Amino acid sequence: MTGRRKRTITLLLLTVMLLAFGITASAGFQKIPGGRYRYYVTKNSYLKGQKNGEVRIPALKNLTYKGKKFTYAFDENGYMLTGWQVLYTRDQNGESSLGCYYFNKNGQMMKNTQKNGHYFLGNGRMVNDYDKYGHYYGMDGRQTTPPKSAAGWVKSKKGMRYQITWENYAAKTWMCIRDPKTKKAYWYYFKSNGYMAKKTWVGTHYVDKNGRWIPGKKKIK
Repeated sequence: MTGRRKRTITLLLLTVMLLAFGITASAGFQKIPGGRYRYYVTKNSYLKGQKNGEVRIPALKNLTYKGKKFTYAFDENGYMLTGWQVLYTRDQNGESSLGCYYFNKNGQMMKNTQKNGHYFLGNGRMVNDYDKYGHYYGMDGRQTTPPKSAAGWVKSKKGMRYQITWENYAAKTWMCIRDPKTKKAYWYYFKSNGYMAKKTWVGTHYVDKNGRWIPGKKKIK
């Protein structure tokens, strides 16, 4: 083999190695302007969920971090989600349902654990009832004593209230309430007088005419 041919083969190998390195370097988490993160599969494509009207189904990704596996979620713009989220998720049969989830500051979904009084199942969904250990969690997701009477909505001329136990109503708090028939859950805010807020802003969160928090709607300054 001549020296010139050796040099050509060496250059080709280096080119292949550099291309491979470029693909590897571009994949994974990348911080974008604004301080948020996306997960790139290749140099120019990243994971992102779907949105159809107000319905959002995130892209979920199981990744290993420091030897442990965690689930991360990405919205329709590819941004990694953190904090409390009300999300539609699909099971292995393709069925979608709405639930309340929590992602820590690193974007890791809480599972099979208790966080600030809230218990999360193996699929990450916040418990609104009895967990597998027999502990009871109220509609705000916090552990408490089981109600003596059935919880539920109470309607009057003044508006809607939510009874937690007999004559004990939610007040000055957010609650994640799920419809047992449709299995859809929504966040509601109950004012200091116990009545549900509607068509208004609660801090930076907007609730519609049904009292449901609309994720993603931003207050125009």
